Amino acid sequence: GTYQQVISIIILNQAPTFTLPYEKISLTEQVEMAKFTPFISSNTVVDSWNLEFEQGNQLPEGLVFDSTSGSIFGRPNSVIAEINVTINASNDGGFYSLSFTMKVLSDYDGDTIPDELDEDDDNDGYSDKEEELKDSNPFDEGSSPVEGFEIIIPNTEISLGAWDIIGMMTGIPLIIFLSFSLLTRNKRTRGFLDLLEMAKSRKEITEIAERYEKALMLRLIGPHHGMRLERIRAETDDKLEEAERRFKYKLEEDQKEIEPQNLEPEKSQFYDKVDQTPLVEQLEEVIGNKQDSELVLSPQIDIEPTQVDKNGRQWYSDQENKYWWRDNSKEEWQLLDSEQTDAKTREAGLKENKS
Repeated sequence: GTYQQVISIIILNQAPTFTLPYEKISLTEQVEMAKFTPFISSNTVVDSWNLEFEQGNQLPEGLVFDSTSGSIFGRPNSVIAEINVTINASNDGGFYSLSFTMKVLSDYDGDTIPDELDEDDDNDGYSDKEEELKDSNPFDEGSSPVEGFEIIIPNTEISLGAWDIIGMMTGIPLIIFLSFSLLTRNKRTRGFLDLLEMAKSRKEITEIAERYEKALMLRLIGPHHGMRLERIRAETDDKLEEAERRFKYKLEEDQKEIEPQNLEPEKSQFYDKVDQTPLVEQLEEVIGNKQDSELVLSPQIDIEPTQVDKNGRQWYSDQENKYWWRDNSKEEWQLLDSEQTDAKTREAGLKENKS
């Protein structure tokens, strides 16, 4: 007998395999992308291609997928965050899948450079960092930082901005002024000391004090100089106050001798209000007349003093027990009046008794 059985032989293609040109696709808004096509070998047959997206995502608007070649191409019109995409290749022998990521970056100024790489997003000529530092909007071409002022020193690579120039214009004069004041403080203080020593009235002392107080405020003299000047001013003021007091009462006595008896002397307050210079000249004239009438001859200028007090004033006592004084050896000897001479004689007597 005979037995027959039909056997169907179907020759299937080998399941497809492929590779991707890259696993991450980063595109720029409104910029044509390079065609994305999977690589397959020459003996691989792929009947169809398709894409799968996670969480309901889709291919960005403006891009096209070719299901016969698996290619993606086009110009994305909108920005999307990174998405995962799976591309599948299939034939009668099976299928093969690979995944990649895709994102579309923004390009605000349309210069084909994505904003995250573009140093000038609004294309206004100022970098984003410069605009952020100067409180300008890097995504607004109408907003630009204030234009700075800059000077480049010739033959160098050194540039000076506006703040540099302002600092130099204020700092250099200040340094010169402080250096000048520090170097001339001692000389300026000696000048004030000389003025205090030559002052002939308390009004002059007040004017000098106002001058060195202003110099102290401007740092033209130091605090220690000011303390020293104030001490000398107080001492000089006390001496002049005492001299004015003696002069006032001495003048009252002399006027009693000169003026008629029926004229009452004016009040002592008068002398505090009037200019004392004419009175001093009048007193010197009266004293000079008295000395001329008495025909007293002063000692020679080169005669040695008999005593020098603690203030450096030189004294000389002649044979008639008249006392003469002077401040230094270059001045003429001055005669003390009778009352002062008696006081000086009593003082010398006391010293002898103590010794």
